[in-house]
Amino acid sequence: MVFFQFVSSGPEYALLTLVRMLTILLCADLVTGTTTMLSMIDAFLGVLRPLEKTGLRLLPISLALTLVLRFVPAQLNDWNRRYEAWRARGAHKNSWTLIPLWMADILKYSDRVAEALDARGFDSRNNSDHAKP
Repeated sequence: MVFFQFVSSGPEYALLTLVRMLTILLCADLVTGTTTMLSMIDAFLGVLRPLEKTGLRLLPISLALTLVLRFVPAQLNDWNRRYEAWRARGAHKNSWTLIPLWMADILKYSDRVAEALDARGFDSRNNSDHAKP
């Protein structure tokens, strides 16, 4: 994106775009690091409230958005850790070979998260927008 801005609008606008993107990412990281998951779910529920008229179940959507905000940085950190370990072992080609194992670990992690949600009473098959008591 910054390259496109550099080519189409010049270096000043590209730098401004880069600074804006980094600021947004740092603010998002700050929010996800200092806000509880329940508070983030409540915030998403408030933003998604206009969609209530469409019949959508808002709780699962807001939970999914919260989980994405919480776990994508963790998974990217895991990728960086794996990549650095791979490079430290002297490998310099075909880093794409790390992807299948990383994806398998992501799937295992998602199963553990699903089990934790079930243990806490969140049932995605339930038609109501509330967790089980």
